Formats: sequence, C-alpha cells, structure tokens
Amino acid sequence: MNIKLNKIINMLLLLASSALLAHTAQAQETAATPQSEITTAMFELTGQNIAADNITESPMQGVYQVDLGGRIVFVSKVGEHLLLGDVFDTQRRVSLSEEIKQTKALSIIDDIQESEMIVFEPEETKRTITVYTDVDCPYCRKLHKEVPTLVENGVKVRYLWFPRSGVNTPSYDKAVSIWCAEDQQTAMDDAKLNNKIVDMSCNPNPVASQYASGQLVGVRGTPTIVVDDGTIIGGYLPAKSLLADLGLISEPIAKAATQ
Repeated sequence: MNIKLNKIINMLLLLASSALLAHTAQAQETAATPQSEITTAMFELTGQNIAADNITESPMQGVYQVDLGGRIVFVSKVGEHLLLGDVFDTQRRVSLSEEIKQTKALSIIDDIQESEMIVFEPEETKRTITVYTDVDCPYCRKLHKEVPTLVENGVKVRYLWFPRSGVNTPSYDKAVSIWCAEDQQTAMDDAKLNNKIVDMSCNPNPVASQYASGQLVGVRGTPTIVVDDGTIIGGYLPAKSLLADLGLISEPIAKAATQ
C-alpha cells in the first residue's frame, strides 16, 4: 500500500514540476523587454511604430537610443523618460548624439557604390565630401560653382541626389535626366551653372534610392555635406571656409546656409 502511494505521489510531483517549467518558459517568452516597453511608449507619444532594430542600448546605463529616421533620441529602458537634444560624454568631451548620427551617416553612404554617384575628383585626393543635392536648390548651384576650387585643393566631391520635392516631381525628373546623360559631369555643370537640361530617362537609376538614403541620414535641406570623418554640414559654405573646415587651409569658418 505504501509503495503504491509513493508511486502516485512521485507521479503527481513529476507532473507538477513539468507544468511549472512549462509555465516559467512561457512567462519568459512573453515577458516585456525594454524594446517592447519603449515601442509601446513611443507609439503612445508619437503614434509611430518603432522597429525593435531601431532601439539599442546606449553608452548610458539603463538608457536606450532610438533611431527615428535620421534623428536620435534617448529613452529610459521602460519608456517613462525621453531625452531630447544633445547628450554629451563628459570624459571624452564629445556629443553622443552627433557621434551616433555621424556613424550612421557614414554607414549608409558606404553602402552606396561610388559608381552610382557623380564624382568630381582631383589628381590627388586629400579629403572627400559627399553632397546631397537638388538641381533646383539655389545654394546647391552656388556650391557647385566652387567645386573647381575644392578639386584644385585636393577635395573629391561626390554627389548624391535629394530632390526636396520628392520622387516623381520636376526636380526628380531633372536629376534623372542628368544621371542618364552620356557625360554626367557636363550635364551637372550645364544644369547648375547654365540652367540647361536635356530631358532623358533610363532604368534603373539611383535617384529614388539616394533620396531614401538621405531621409535615413536625416537630410532636412540641401546641400547637406557629409565629410569623410562623418561630420555633417547642413548647408552651403564658401570654398575657403569649407577647405578650412577640412583642415586644408587656415581660414575662419562661415555659417552654413541651406534651402
């Protein structure tokens, strides 16, 4: 009788432990993660669904960085506090916000083949800038007038398209026409310096994808200049000021202008 009772008790204990393990595993699978907490909080605040891949741990303990498509914000791990503006690393004396943005910009641009850019290249490249440009942007045309001076001083200028009016608009069509030209550099010169564009079309072309990349970089106006060290200059600078900013000459830096 005792043997049978012991068997029954052991079977009940085994079933109970199995059920407990299954319940624990299920609870772990459904437990809220910081990413899910932040996603919920950000949706309630902005109405925007944030992909989990865009929420990563920041260098600050208990704080996550959230990529809002070109803008970085910092959120506590359960989403109850949101930090706007620059966050500085006091030991390294750098802006974490800018550092993250610059790293992302370089990563996005590095994924674009240079063969898909319109490039003005010096004999000896000392620095490289990548410029998001719009054919109809006055400051972009002003910057393009200074490209020869930049090239003479060792700066490689690489153009990416960012038609501010969006895809399938007149500015977009002009960009496609320049890209599809047999001589892209001459077509760029004619468009920006002489307002002369020959309508052309070709497929595939990179204009739409470059516009999308600019949105990810956080381009808000044109020209937007991304330097080879990740520095982002939002607007036009005279050649001398830009060369000084690149460390190629000694000259005070002017304020950038954009449209």
